[in-house]
Amino acid sequence: MQEQAVNDDNAKQSIIFNAPVPNNAVLIVVDVQNGMLNENTDYIPGAINEFINNYGSWFTEIIMMRLSGGDTSIYPAERNGKAGAARVLSNSYQSRLVPPLNKIKCTQVKHKSSTDCNELINILNGRPAYLCGMSTDTIIYPMLACLQNAGIDVSVVYDLTATTVGTAIQVAMKPALIHLLGADKVVEATVPDTAKPLDAVSVIMQAS
Repeated sequence: MQEQAVNDDNAKQSIIFNAPVPNNAVLIVVDVQNGMLNENTDYIPGAINEFINNYGSWFTEIIMMRLSGGDTSIYPAERNGKAGAARVLSNSYQSRLVPPLNKIKCTQVKHKSSTDCNELINILNGRPAYLCGMSTDTIIYPMLACLQNAGIDVSVVYDLTATTVGTAIQVAMKPALIHLLGADKVVEATVPDTAKPLDAVSVIMQAS
């Protein structure tokens, strides 16, 4: 198990992660693409990049999932043009990984929907997985269920997930994730409040 804190001075105000990680674990970064960004999610690429810089060596492989080639007609018309899967699928720019994550050495896996997980399951080959990324409600949650149903030992780094529709939904997703996976599989990576949207800080404080 990997369980240690980053001790250098630069990490004192950065992400803190103390979860026990199995030696053969894989980090899966889900759909951090241009089309997912808005005021509720724009801190996530930087937070995940910092997490990988500090803790990426704890994982045997980093997989970047990219939503691509899916059918946009399955999404509600009112979502057209708004941050989310429909916008990601609308053109090549919106589908690009957000810098600096597009520069990280990783395995890239394309998927057409939140439940299109066969290639990912084959790559994992039974290894435990930790998910982070976007969007918690529409992609992360169903993907976790798919992996769990396939027999994968899967966890979610909750603080490194976000939803495009706002902080209240993100906060509400935590008990749903615990109900799905168990409390020990919904792990924390403390992100400084200065990195989060202002409404995220206030809503989280009210909920705690």
